Amino acid sequence: MPKRKKTQVTQQNAEHCTKCHQDSLTYIQTGQYFFMLSILPFIVAIVLTFVVHPIFLAFIPFIAWMNFKSAKKKTPLRRCTNCHHIMTPQQLTHQA
Repeated sequence: MPKRKKTQVTQQNAEHCTKCHQDSLTYIQTGQYFFMLSILPFIVAIVLTFVVHPIFLAFIPFIAWMNFKSAKKKTPLRRCTNCHHIMTPQQLTHQA
């Protein structure tokens, strides 16, 4: 019985902020996180292509691959709109 109560508590915590215990969470999905991670490095690589050398275009697939790998690992993120605390899936599984 106690194990069942613990799972109910962790499911309840997944819907609430672990820091301020409010239920106002914003979910950031994989595509949004990938876009936020990738836009600045893509722009820098394109600018360096025109300024320095076209070899910097070769870095764009590597940047995309690394950022996509990172986005899949860390999403879905939960961000509290009250205290701006960010909860990753790893943090939610470690609390259980």
